Amino acid sequence: MMACAGGSGLFFTSQIKKKVETISEIASPLDKLSSLVAGDMLKSHIAVLYLLSLKDSKSIQAHQTMLEKKKS
Repeated sequence: MMACAGGSGLFFTSQIKKKVETISEIASPLDKLSSLVAGDMLKSHIAVLYLLSLKDSKSIQAHQTMLEKKKS
């Protein structure tokens, strides 16, 4: 009876281990991708704040033409 209980305990432990490994294999790439997306969002937020802080019309027009080139 003890051997049966020990065997079933090992079986359930190995099943839990497999599920945790599967979750880790999925979660790790998602974590990396979300970090990349957050970094890119931060960079674009900084760029927008910079563009909004411009006062000189020549620099605004220079950035406008650069953004129009990227748009197309």
